[in-house]
Amino acid sequence: MRLLSFRPLLLALGLVLLALPRQGVCQRHIRRLNTVGAQIGRTEEGTYVSASYGRFLTNRTRLDFGASRERGSGRAGIGEFSAYGASIGVSRLVFRLGEVFYCHAQLQALGRYERLQENNTGGREGGKAPQGVALGPVAGLSADLYLHNRISLTASATKGRLFLDPKVDAWPGFYGVGLRYHFQ
Repeated sequence: MRLLSFRPLLLALGLVLLALPRQGVCQRHIRRLNTVGAQIGRTEEGTYVSASYGRFLTNRTRLDFGASRERGSGRAGIGEFSAYGASIGVSRLVFRLGEVFYCHAQLQALGRYERLQENNTGGREGGKAPQGVALGPVAGLSADLYLHNRISLTASATKGRLFLDPKVDAWPGFYGVGLRYHFQ
């Protein structure tokens, strides 16, 4: 019975505590904030894992660096393949919902080394596995859903165009989820 009489007071106290600015919440998108992330996902031809580092240049713009590894069975004639990539780009804040959800537009330059017909799949040409380098732009969207002041669940969808005779896919698409840690 006594708890019921304190219910309005507890409700008011809870609302005041929620309204107070917290240091971690207020520093989600500020200049010089760093991020480190890991992601796993799918491509049209296989699966990929990636690691990334980002640094906010302004309150809305982040400079991103990434490294990825894609593996898959590919289409007929490719056999099993691996692709190792490195990227550099810019992410710009598109919109946010409160302090919980942030959506960014990404534009990156991707370079990757591709190796086909691994593990003797797909039939080798003259005993050598086809391999090569591909370069090109990648654009897409990424979203951060904050689970904690420093940790966010991230999802991204990007599509690119690779040049220099790509062996796996000239129009690669990457769709994945991961975790990102934010720190100063």
